[in-house]
Amino acid sequence: MLYDDIKTAQEIVSRKTNNVTFSPYHNSSFIYRTTNEEISKYQFLLNGKDKVLSVIASGNQILNSIFAGSYDVTGFDISTFPKYYLNLQIAGLKGFSLEEFVKFFYQEVDDLDYDDMYDTIRPSLDKDTRLFWDSLLNYFDYSDLRDSTLFSSEPFSTTKVKRENIYLQNSANYQKLQEKISSVNITYLTGDIFKLADSLETGYDLVNLSSIMYYNSKDSYRRLLSTLPLNNNGEILTYLYDTNVFQKLNLPNTEVYKFEDSKSGIMIYKKR
Repeated sequence: MLYDDIKTAQEIVSRKTNNVTFSPYHNSSFIYRTTNEEISKYQFLLNGKDKVLSVIASGNQILNSIFAGSYDVTGFDISTFPKYYLNLQIAGLKGFSLEEFVKFFYQEVDDLDYDDMYDTIRPSLDKDTRLFWDSLLNYFDYSDLRDSTLFSSEPFSTTKVKRENIYLQNSANYQKLQEKISSVNITYLTGDIFKLADSLETGYDLVNLSSIMYYNSKDSYRRLLSTLPLNNNGEILTYLYDTNVFQKLNLPNTEVYKFEDSKSGIMIYKKR
């Protein structure tokens, strides 16, 4: 699996393989460099959720859950690449200051500077993640990776990134996440959550499905909500870019929180 991932990633960066297909999400789809959600506006709902199942995506959903106290996390993604990016961020948390972390992950960095910074956190990477990024950075410049379809081309600003992620808002918050990150148990699943759901046996306090709802039928999503295993008082979170869409869904056991000064919000499902 690892060496297949490395080969595919190298081919994507060198333009030998096209991972931009009709379907936006698949086994080799791009890595989000940051979230496009207003996570800080639902951060309070992540508190008290010890055991979490969450989409990996950019890693921000999981890191914000860990900041809120989650210590047993299962990350899933249909793409095989996001887990390597999240593990890179975890190594960054262990080795970088807040300013260095923001520079490395969210700013335009000179290739030589990037290599030096990568070498700083490389010893903190697990074996598979180290081999994955080594296999790319030993043959390509960081700018080649950044400008390829291995990563999403969606624009963002560091101001927005800090605003949406509480652990990046100040040094005290960043240190709090640094202190928590080493004691968290993270398990990874690669695959379509609609297919993985039936095999999940353990219950979760929170399932974060992000915006997966937008890419599947209402009937499939309704079945997914009822299939995912929840603990008592467990919740499933769905991100809504426009809360008006909720009126058309007619999904049972759900309620919506609309964000202040925004059309976005979240839908929370609870088993009754």
